[in-house]
Amino acid sequence: HIVGSGIDSTIIHQTNNAAVFRTVDSNSTSGNYSAFGSHQYTNTRARYILLSNMTLSMDTTSPIFYLDNADSCSVDKIRFVGSYQNVAQYNIIATTPNYSQNAVYIRGTSSAFCSTNVIFNSCIFNGTGNGIYSDTDSNNIAFDNCVFYGLYDAINIGGGNDGVVNTKITNCFFDQIVRYGLRIKMGYGN
Repeated sequence: HIVGSGIDSTIIHQTNNAAVFRTVDSNSTSGNYSAFGSHQYTNTRARYILLSNMTLSMDTTSPIFYLDNADSCSVDKIRFVGSYQNVAQYNIIATTPNYSQNAVYIRGTSSAFCSTNVIFNSCIFNGTGNGIYSDTDSNNIAFDNCVFYGLYDAINIGGGNDGVVNTKITNCFFDQIVRYGLRIKMGYGN
């Protein structure tokens, strides 16, 4: 569990091309993390993680948080702040906006071994190309009382063999979204 003292009271700011957080399997050791594609066993996956009460920010275009094959995790009261600027919103003419940054990049290695049972509660996604992005399978991901603001895409998910299954979005606020508030490329029960 990593718990801060509140949004904008505890700030973790990354300035290079590495994610602020990344879930890894239990075969990883400090400084020697298992590569994402090598995650193979459900009993070694990242599970029961709580991340709450802080701001995570990033200067570069890398994802802020890789959620890889995670199970039964809670992301609560986190503000994700990125490097994307909405050109239309700020009347920026000379700058080409970067659409590729993801606040949270949800990844799974297969439909049977994907991120599942994860809740995002009272989170703020601001100034990243995508608030939530996934091009692989996921299952039972929930967003409750979240704010998606100043983004190119708020939630852009689905892919893999089955896509996203049983995604729930309740009581969320979307504003200043350039393209998609919600895009589900493939899946069911959402």
